[in-house]
Amino acid sequence: MAKTASAMSTVVALVAMAVTCFFVLAAGQDSDEAAMMFSEDTSLAADELTARPPSSQDMSAYTSPAGRTLTGKPPATNIQKVSRTAKAVDPMSAMVMMMAAATGSGTGTAAAVDNDTASDSGPYTSDLEWLSNVYNPHRWNPVELPAANMLSVQCRDVMKTYLEALRRGSFWAAKMADASGRYSSQLFFGNDFWLGSHTLCKELQNKATNQYVPPFEAKFYVAKLAIKLHDQLTPRTRLISLGLCIPKDCSSTEVQNMVSVPKEDSESNYRSYSVLNVRSVPGTYTLWSDSKFHILLIVVGLVTILTIVGSGYEMILEGRKARQFKKRQ
Repeated sequence: MAKTASAMSTVVALVAMAVTCFFVLAAGQDSDEAAMMFSEDTSLAADELTARPPSSQDMSAYTSPAGRTLTGKPPATNIQKVSRTAKAVDPMSAMVMMMAAATGSGTGTAAAVDNDTASDSGPYTSDLEWLSNVYNPHRWNPVELPAANMLSVQCRDVMKTYLEALRRGSFWAAKMADASGRYSSQLFFGNDFWLGSHTLCKELQNKATNQYVPPFEAKFYVAKLAIKLHDQLTPRTRLISLGLCIPKDCSSTEVQNMVSVPKEDSESNYRSYSVLNVRSVPGTYTLWSDSKFHILLIVVGLVTILTIVGSGYEMILEGRKARQFKKRQ
């Protein structure tokens, strides 16, 4: 109710000022008078200062610091009397000045930008910074893992080892984090694949090419994310494929639980974040267990059988025709 009353009073003030300006323009008042009318302080309305030399009376007589009246040229001083000249303001500019003063935009404070999404209630994370932290193992606490109560003991132990080594700057941990995907650039131009490298994740465990290898086996996963930012940046929800090089002791479900933890400022009025699924690469998929492949085999088999039967029947018919032709001769 208070906000509504304040808004109504502002509208009434603007209407009243607009009517006043209309009558001022109709009456054809001089621009100098309009400028004085819209000035809050006539003594401070001048935009130009003109230095004025002392008058002849000031030159002929002045009072010394001792209180005696002296004649002649006064002593030199750095202070001069100045006179202000009012700057002419046309009625239209005066109307704009009055409306700005009524709405509070002329108080010297910065006006809000139309596309500004920052909040004054606390620290604000920009959209690009938020994207860079969608998956950032450097920000994970080894002691308090994301969704720790939903992880197995083995997964918690290896993740703690990995994150502590990453914080210490271990070579194998750095390579493991480097093999994972992350936001880099061009999301707003269609880059929906933050895949990292499955090959690097597998290669870092090769003792023949790496002096330092992880104390556990690593596995590569791909998480499917649904991300929505401001409408000006992402008019629709974007489906992101994120590659993750994670210890193999963590299952796909446990990886999804860790990545599904809400991000900073993700609960804002325009950001949304969710993990749709996580699958391992390579997964458990086999061609012979695919029902679609079974259907394809059946269709191809039927077509092949029909083709063979048709070809055989045609050969039989051609043979009969050949024998009948010989008998006629």
